[in-house]
Amino acid sequence: MHWRTAHRRFAEWGQQGVLAALHRAVLDVLGAAGAIDWTRASVDAMHVRAVKGAT
Repeated sequence: MHWRTAHRRFAEWGQQGVLAALHRAVLDVLGAAGAIDWTRASVDAMHVRAVKGAT
């Protein structure tokens, strides 16, 4: 598969919610099996520069 095809499909799946649904399904299965250690977690954030003088 050409990288452009893979990238296009990945982007489409992201926009259609396929990746989020897959992620939720995996978390549900792992959670039901007790295979998630919630004592450690990571939070991801985006840093965006504020525009000076914006309201």
